[in-house]
Amino acid sequence: MSQNAHITSIGQKMDRMIQCLGLSPYDTEGHFQEWLNPISAADIAPVQLLCPNTAECETVDCDGRGLLQTARERDISHVTLCADNQVYHNVALLSGQCSDCQASPVHILLHISEMLII
Repeated sequence: MSQNAHITSIGQKMDRMIQCLGLSPYDTEGHFQEWLNPISAADIAPVQLLCPNTAECETVDCDGRGLLQTARERDISHVTLCADNQVYHNVALLSGQCSDCQASPVHILLHISEMLII
C-alpha cells in the first residue's frame, strides 16, 4: 500500500468515526451547518473505579475462574478518591466473588503511596 493510499485509508476511517459520533459540522449533503463547541477535558475524563487487582479467582482449587460482580448496582459503595493530586468524587468501589468457591478477593487495586480513599 502506498503512502497516499495509507493516508487516505486513515482519513476515511476518521471521517466515519466523526460521522458515527455526530461530531461533523456538515450535514449529510456536505453543507456547513455550524461550528462545533469546544470539548473540555472534564467532558472526556475517564471514569474512575476501584476494583480487585485480579479478574479471576486465585484459589488453588478454582483454576482461574472469573470473578462475578455480586452486588446490585444500587448496593455498590461510592467513595471519594484522591489520586495523582486530584480528588475524584463518587468513585464506585467494586468487588467480586468466585462463582465456584464463593471466595472474594480482599485486595483492592490501591497503592497507598499514590492514592487515598476518604
